[in-house]
Amino acid sequence: MLDALRGAAAIHQPSRFWEELSASHLAILSSADGYAHFKRSLNYQYFQFGLTASRFPLASLLWRWLRHPDTRVLGARFDGATPSLPKVIDRLLLPVPLALYSSAVLRLPHGDVLSTTHEPAVGDPVVIRFGDLRLTEDLCHSVEERASVLEGLAGQTPRTVLELGAGYGRFAYVVLHAQPQTRYTIVDIPPALYVSQRYLTDVLPGRRVFKFRPFADHASVADEMAAADLVVLEPQQLELLPDRSFDLGVTISTLHEMRPEQISHYIRELDRLCDAVYTKQWRRFHNRRDGVVISASDYPIPHHWKPAFHRSPIFPRTFFEALYLVR
Repeated sequence: MLDALRGAAAIHQPSRFWEELSASHLAILSSADGYAHFKRSLNYQYFQFGLTASRFPLASLLWRWLRHPDTRVLGARFDGATPSLPKVIDRLLLPVPLALYSSAVLRLPHGDVLSTTHEPAVGDPVVIRFGDLRLTEDLCHSVEERASVLEGLAGQTPRTVLELGAGYGRFAYVVLHAQPQTRYTIVDIPPALYVSQRYLTDVLPGRRVFKFRPFADHASVADEMAAADLVVLEPQQLELLPDRSFDLGVTISTLHEMRPEQISHYIRELDRLCDAVYTKQWRRFHNRRDGVVISASDYPIPHHWKPAFHRSPIFPRTFFEALYLVR
């Protein structure tokens, strides 16, 4: 994967921001038990925040809970011994706030998937016991995001999904678990691409996977890709795919970490490939490594994209989420 990416055009090379993170992630994954515990290490640079990293919206969650109180929230606890976490406040207080978040997600249209989807033990996640449910922050985020997507698509289930920058595959896991008929394509850079390919292969046994490999043209692999439930690609391979290949494009916590020319490039690719696009990014982000400051209004969204919504998610409030109808 690394060799193939090094040979790609400059537009596909990682930003300085991700060069630095990728080096640290490679070091973690190269250790004896790096993959075994990745949900407690490199995952904190994907989309796991805890109480302190992203202004946990405790007041708004309490208000939601008071309208439909569920006393089980008050008994939320870590599943097993209290885990060793980077922040002391998370070790002491995380279960009840996370249960409040999950309670809010469960009440969303399509949020009931949270009660039937379980966090895989692969990667050694920090799990919260809430009533009969075993939950994680990642699982709550992913179910909330899927609920937002289905709301924006008026309940229509996308049959083909492209995700640009999937982290370890948390959102893909929830979608493929809830929608077994969906065909899913991940585009990312290594080592994240390695983690998502290995993780989703581990937690979704029996699924047909087109694992990453270099190829020169789409025609040579079209039949294999069409037969796969999951396709794993690097960014330079995105350009080889035919127009309008996907019902939905997804990109979560990704664009603000790129160089400006890359942001424009990948939005053009999403426009070319997808009938709808869901995005979730920081409202304002200062990428110091690349000298870029980007706000929600700075993204070069094409004029013909029609917003189904543009708003704050339940959590984290420092992000915005939007779904656009491209065609």
